[in-house]
Amino acid sequence: MKVLNYCAGYDTGGYSIRLKQAFDRHSTFPYRSCIGRPASYIRYPTDAPHREARHLQQWADIIHVSHQPLPVTKPQVVQYHGTKFRNNPDKFLTLQKQAGAVAVCSTIDLELLAPDDLVWLPTPYDLDWLATFRKPGGGPVRVGHAPTARKIKSTDVFLDAMTELGSEAELVLIERQPWTTCLELKGTCDVYYDQTILGYGNNAVEAWGMGIPVIAGAQPDTLAAMRHRFGGDLPFYETSEDMILEALVAMMDSGTRQYYAQAGSRHAKQWHDAAKVVAQAETIYKNVLGSD
Repeated sequence: MKVLNYCAGYDTGGYSIRLKQAFDRHSTFPYRSCIGRPASYIRYPTDAPHREARHLQQWADIIHVSHQPLPVTKPQVVQYHGTKFRNNPDKFLTLQKQAGAVAVCSTIDLELLAPDDLVWLPTPYDLDWLATFRKPGGGPVRVGHAPTARKIKSTDVFLDAMTELGSEAELVLIERQPWTTCLELKGTCDVYYDQTILGYGNNAVEAWGMGIPVIAGAQPDTLAAMRHRFGGDLPFYETSEDMILEALVAMMDSGTRQYYAQAGSRHAKQWHDAAKVVAQAETIYKNVLGSD
């Protein structure tokens, strides 16, 4: 089984290259990643240049594509990410069904938009590698935040809350930086604030891989679905936009930080470990191909 993970645009969240790296380490199946438009400042690693896209589409037995299926006759898995799908799910689901493709999504809140059609495929991470970035320091509690879209992540509310905390906490704002720089800065933090919309994203998983507790939140239906799937407990300190300051105050306590750091680490190992995600992806691919 030869797999091509193809993005006509950007590699949203680095999903494509991370799946390629995970398959290289944990599977015998050949796996390639091909990106149409490398992100300018994030600088995720890349595999095949876009000029090889047509050749790789012919080479592959199955194509794992982001957002919209390709006009090819080969079996396809379509993966949906973030705001693009959230704003118009019916459009994307219609295109996917017309192509006879199977659909997966990157976060649980998206799965809830069409639970009969979507399967959550967690982001794979090399957790041992993430742990190498952890470099805690002394002094005030360092609180990290990495917004790609400030409005979506309630960044301004978070920044106001950090101002109210005063000298008790130190802000580490990670914005418009290359991915490796983001990881290095994140590794110096004691707490990470993610966002309050979708539950948690890649930034939270990276923090958990470094042993850093996370503050996050989501809509009530998403939180309920997470509790059901994860056995009742959430891996992050739950907050809403109007309670960010209270969550930050709670995280100034070292015992609270330790509790949520351990909860996040367990969660990452259970759901985002690269080998486990590869096994899940292999099952999806084999089902699409009708193969053992």
